[in-house]
Amino acid sequence: MPSWNTSKNRPADTRWSKYIRTEARMCQFGITCQPKERYKEDGSLDISYMDCVHFYGRRKESTRFDSQNTLSGCKGCHKYLHNHPTEHKEFMKKFLGKDFDLLTIRANTPLGMPKEFQDNNVILFCKQKEKE
Repeated sequence: MPSWNTSKNRPADTRWSKYIRTEARMCQFGITCQPKERYKEDGSLDISYMDCVHFYGRRKESTRFDSQNTLSGCKGCHKYLHNHPTEHKEFMKKFLGKDFDLLTIRANTPLGMPKEFQDNNVILFCKQKEKE
């Protein structure tokens, strides 16, 4: 686990990360990575080289599992963005447009439900997506 990550990883985080990386099928940043897509010999996507990159960290429970707050990024881009927060913010503003301000509001709003309830919903959602 990267040294900058100090938030405890829960089972729902693992499921959500896999969902985000599988849905994107590539690094969504394209800053340090080459190539943007990687596949295994059998033609299936190799998501092991990617991370689920949070703009607002996982400590912000209200956006921990928010698809606008979590993008798929290769490990190089993830580290680069962590070390260059101004560039990360500018990327997210451009990527989200007017929704960036709404994401910021959500990130600074208390979750309003127990973590366990949120985690169970995330796990159920990801299981359903895996079946599709």
